[in-house]
Amino acid sequence: DTAIKCIDYALKMTSDIINASWGGGNYDPLLLDAIKSANEKGVFIVTAAGNKGENTDIKPHYPSSYDSPNIISVAATDALDGLTFQSSFGENSVHLAAPGKRIYSTLPGNSYGEMTGTSSATAFITGALGLLLTQEKNLSIEQIKKRLMETSIPLESLRGKIKKGGGRVDIFN
Repeated sequence: DTAIKCIDYALKMTSDIINASWGGGNYDPLLLDAIKSANEKGVFIVTAAGNKGENTDIKPHYPSSYDSPNIISVAATDALDGLTFQSSFGENSVHLAAPGKRIYSTLPGNSYGEMTGTSSATAFITGALGLLLTQEKNLSIEQIKKRLMETSIPLESLRGKIKKGGGRVDIFN
């Protein structure tokens, strides 16, 4: 499977973070094994929660719904700090949110334009995590994840939609 090969390659290259802003496949025990292998090596996997506007506690979205400490599942917010209409969510399965609507980005064909979705939001969390790791490399996966969640901005619009203690990422905090 291509996803497993990608994780294996990232581990071989000694990556600290894998941005897995893809998803939608079925549960795959071999992919979960690769994710757990990454966890054993201290590698984070930042995942997009999905763009179907569904509760991933009820209808899992993979890879974001796999149960592994190194996964950070990300929802998307808009400019007013509301959950975007298409962002999937889950009080027990989504950890953080980040801007994900009308994000200026690179596009295929050597161009630029606006993108919307949890994949755009995942990039912000990946960047915040990278910054945090440069300062706190000695902390465990659980401690780093907790720090990201505790320093996020709690939003009323996310209450009951993401894990308690999580909010919209705030790099300054």
